[in-house]
Amino acid sequence: MFGIIILNEIEYAKDLIESGAKDKDPYSYIPILSKYYRQILKYTPKKTANEIDSFMTTNYINYNSVRWVAFIDSCVKKSKKQKLSNIQFVGVTQKELDIIDSSTQNTTHAKVLFSLLCVAKYFNVRSETNNNWTNLKTKDIFRMANVNTSIEKQDRIIHELYKSSSIGISKKVDNLNIRVLCVDNTTDFVLQIGDFRNLGYEYMNWKKGGYFRCAECGALQKQNKYGNRIYCNKCVGNSPMLSKTIKCVDCGREFKIDSKDNQTDHCPECYKKYRAEKNKEKYRKYNVKRRA
Repeated sequence: MFGIIILNEIEYAKDLIESGAKDKDPYSYIPILSKYYRQILKYTPKKTANEIDSFMTTNYINYNSVRWVAFIDSCVKKSKKQKLSNIQFVGVTQKELDIIDSSTQNTTHAKVLFSLLCVAKYFNVRSETNNNWTNLKTKDIFRMANVNTSIEKQDRIIHELYKSSSIGISKKVDNLNIRVLCVDNTTDFVLQIGDFRNLGYEYMNWKKGGYFRCAECGALQKQNKYGNRIYCNKCVGNSPMLSKTIKCVDCGREFKIDSKDNQTDHCPECYKKYRAEKNKEKYRKYNVKRRA
């Protein structure tokens, strides 16, 4: 894994194929596309590799197939053995939330423990024998928890959670997996987490609100003080502009322009003719002046 958890990989792959990759990480989506082409569409390994190569050519700037061929081939080779995730959500119980509140020192610790809980429950769904373990890198857990801090402080927070008996650590020296000790499988869910991009925000939104889901990508983001944000920072530039309809001053045809545009009065076709006439007039005046 490359630090990203997609609960429903089937829907994710469909959306990629239909809408494109936008700013998504190829190291995350190529393995998912490989599994989708092989398992759902039943493509051969060769056709799968060709489809991914075509997808990357269209969606990845400065794509060089020579640099990516080894990774693509590796993903295609593994694609039949790795099961596609088809999880709608991971549920969190009130008991789990109460334990997080009572056992953590501050909001930062709570966001990290909540994220670890969600990741552990995700792996539990993927494997019945997982037994509440996580196997992501610490930096990826903190990224999902929306906690930006140094590696030294990350280690300190993990150690403090361990001392509070909230988590357990593998006895093997070279195994950095973490076991979450506050998992509750006996009571009903009060939270359904379907997006793992901003787990820290998910926790804070449950705690006190003040967040919104981007109308374009669906990621949970902090709301501003006016409560009027609908797009995240990544998507705000891609949001559709409001438009208005005006009539061309020459041909009278109606056409749409940006609602803030107060200068355009020619349709594109008439504007070309208008500019050509203006240039002719400009050159005529220049020639008259030169001959004088």
